[in-house]
Amino acid sequence: MPEVILKGEKRYKKLLKDYEKALNYFFEGKFEEAKKILEKIISSEEEEKELIKKAKVYLKLCEQRLNPPTPELNSVDDYINYGVYLMNREEFDKAEENLLKALKTDKNQKGRVSYLLSNLYALKNDEKNTIKYLKDAIKENEVYKIYASVNPDFSVFFNNKEFKKLVKRETKDEEDKKN
Repeated sequence: MPEVILKGEKRYKKLLKDYEKALNYFFEGKFEEAKKILEKIISSEEEEKELIKKAKVYLKLCEQRLNPPTPELNSVDDYINYGVYLMNREEFDKAEENLLKALKTDKNQKGRVSYLLSNLYALKNDEKNTIKYLKDAIKENEVYKIYASVNPDFSVFFNNKEFKKLVKRETKDEEDKKN
């Protein structure tokens, strides 16, 4: 009889170890790896109902992270907000797609969307597009000079000559000389 308990105990310890490994993958954002291990735990014929129940919860979370629902986008603000959300998740290609749709949808939002695109390209370290869209944004509204000059997302360009020239603001003395 003790042999059976030991075998069961070994299987349980193995399940716990697998579960721990799956959770480590999950919290590292490696959802596909976590999912595989969780599926294995769930399909095991063990009677550890509590562990299986927890594994099912994390499996569902993995599936949600791997296949997030796409929201219904109906307006330029929807495209902009979703684009920013995707930028924050570092899903840059999808963010770019949504921001470009926003730019095409409403030309009245050109400054705002151009600034967001320049921000996106700065995060991707794409100098050409960062400068291009920042120029467009500043042309629409000079406030984007201030935003870009203090936004840490642009820090990789803070020593770039063209960037510095774009975001340079006139001092009070320079303004007075013009007038």
